Amino acid sequence: MEAGAVSFLRWLTGGLSLLASVLFSVNAEPLSVIVSPVPVFSEETQDGELRGYTVSLIRGVLSEAGLEDSIRPEPFARMLADLKKNPNQLGASVVRTPQRESQYHWIMPVTATPNQLYIKKESVFARSGVSSLNQLSSIAVMRDDYRHELLRQANVSGVLAVNSWEQAIGTLLRDRVEGVLFSSAGVRLVCAQALMDCDELIPAYTTGTPVSYLVLPKTEGSEALALALTQAAERFRQTPAFRQLADEVQDKLTAFGLIARTDDGVLYLSDSRSIDKAEHIWVLGELSGDFAKLNSRQELVGYNADLVRALLLEADVDAPLLAVPWQRLIRESLQKPNVLAFTVARTPEREEL
Repeated sequence: MEAGAVSFLRWLTGGLSLLASVLFSVNAEPLSVIVSPVPVFSEETQDGELRGYTVSLIRGVLSEAGLEDSIRPEPFARMLADLKKNPNQLGASVVRTPQRESQYHWIMPVTATPNQLYIKKESVFARSGVSSLNQLSSIAVMRDDYRHELLRQANVSGVLAVNSWEQAIGTLLRDRVEGVLFSSAGVRLVCAQALMDCDELIPAYTTGTPVSYLVLPKTEGSEALALALTQAAERFRQTPAFRQLADEVQDKLTAFGLIARTDDGVLYLSDSRSIDKAEHIWVLGELSGDFAKLNSRQELVGYNADLVRALLLEADVDAPLLAVPWQRLIRESLQKPNVLAFTVARTPEREEL
């Protein structure tokens, strides 16, 4: 009886997904999608065409759903305002935070990139180390970016909010501030795009590894489209076209001083300049109540997480802590030599592993 009910529910879910896809693909106008211009991910050619990893990913998902696309670039802040004003469209590369959780359907994860505090190589903090954001008296950030709120929550005394990431990085290069809080991928890509010499900038402190998503604003009646897109995204990530796309972007990002790998369809990025001591260690833990949980800044905290972070500090290793499901934690730790996993019970069967 129970097995039959489960089978029926699976059939019903699949049927609803297919029906939603058909309904939106028949006589439907192209689905509007907004991307924020970022080198490699979404950039405009001289002919006015959009290309890049995120653009190709979106087109692959919509094609899998039987939908045509209409993609346009907008600055990130304008994109969020546009999504709020006109919710029947998709937005790309929106970081998932507790404040945004109820506003969107989270269609698919795209990237996971550490938020890092960048300082100059000759800074006193490059020698003494950084254990908290409020050690620095002045940090630059883009105005109204969610990292702006992170600095407020960390009680940083001097927060310089500017209109663009290029301006934020420029203030650090000109010694107007002691640091800039941005993603590792963002710093390297913005510096390359703006032809800025950022070789003297190094990551000194990691505040978490947020995940960006392709999103659809929640409105009345949006569930069917969200379901169709989510199912299409899952199918596209299993295709050879996606694997080729992921391989190509990893090669391109290497030229920017970034280390990239794709896991479960998510593109993980880190700055190669931050791995001299850590040798690019990935620290994975399972969410387990007060022992390991995500705080409002999307940092993994709790007894287990704090203990692991203290051990890494003692070993002089800078590595982000990522929350992953138990099955993935086991798989990653068994297959990859640079993964530190917690908390794994010690059993006779695992002793030799």
